[in-house]
Amino acid sequence: MKKLLYSAFLATMLIACTGGSYNVTVKCDKSIDNTVAYMINYDSGDTIDSATVANGMFTFAGKVEKPIMARILYKGGRQRFVLEKGNILVVVDSGYVEGTPLNDLMQANNNAAEALQKEYAAIHNDSTICDSIKQIKYEDVDARYNKMMNEFFENNKENPLGLAAFIEIAFDFNSERLDSILATCPDGFRDYKRVQKMITFAQNKAATAVGKKFADFAITAEDGVVTKLSDYAGKGNYLLVDFWASWCGPCRREIPVIKEIYEKYKSQGLSVLGVAVWDKPDDTMRAINDLLIPWPQIINAQNVPTDLYGINGIPHIMLIGPDGTILSRGLQGNELKAKVDEIMSAAK
Repeated sequence: MKKLLYSAFLATMLIACTGGSYNVTVKCDKSIDNTVAYMINYDSGDTIDSATVANGMFTFAGKVEKPIMARILYKGGRQRFVLEKGNILVVVDSGYVEGTPLNDLMQANNNAAEALQKEYAAIHNDSTICDSIKQIKYEDVDARYNKMMNEFFENNKENPLGLAAFIEIAFDFNSERLDSILATCPDGFRDYKRVQKMITFAQNKAATAVGKKFADFAITAEDGVVTKLSDYAGKGNYLLVDFWASWCGPCRREIPVIKEIYEKYKSQGLSVLGVAVWDKPDDTMRAINDLLIPWPQIINAQNVPTDLYGINGIPHIMLIGPDGTILSRGLQGNELKAKVDEIMSAAK
């Protein structure tokens, strides 16, 4: 019965989501008054409209041929929503969206996801539960979240919410898994730029997997000096490469782990290289000084290495062998230390 009701609701929703006039009201903090906000196409990044913030609010109005996933960019943040006909309310401070069929459906899904996130946090903060039981509970929450998001994707392949759900569930899939999912999608789904980027990411990740040779890249500094990964890798020594950014909390927390590894094995020929991605050079330099990072850095690499290696999140740490072969990637904390111990012990 629930499935039948949902199918009826979905059919009604899709009929309602045709092209027409829209009015988007965005509520925000008054502290960003007199700044300019933008509405962009979530997939292409093209600007659709702009507006000046006044009295903690701004609006967009116009016509849309068919629903599209859009994003609002404002000073200090961003908010995703579906641009479709009707009156849409967006409250950026809370991430709340309502007013039209697809946005209401997205908000319901967001509420369910938030409930699971709170459940996850409650498990983490419960000091009465031992770690082994916590892990079981974590896995249960993860399984329910994945099931929910996969069902949401399956039920929304024909509308813009399918794109957002696909990005959520498939960001770390390999090429074969992506192809199998995309084979079930409607015509044109593969043509989304974000989907194409995920396909390329998966291909690049496969090409730079453990056992493959490292892929070189070159970054030109403001002073014109060009630095390549090959300036450090494949030079007869073991090289730990840390892709990181100053604003990334997990990246900063991983620095002491890398320092411990470096101090333990530098006498055996282990070097470390930092590659600052998705960051402003001044912020990177400030973090290097604050964290007392002793190893060399490639600054302002931005998307170049992350695109090349299919890296979706940071920190991403890679160990390259003396001959340039990638020996490990994507490990952190104790797993990283254990892997380096294993490799360096075998190298004695």
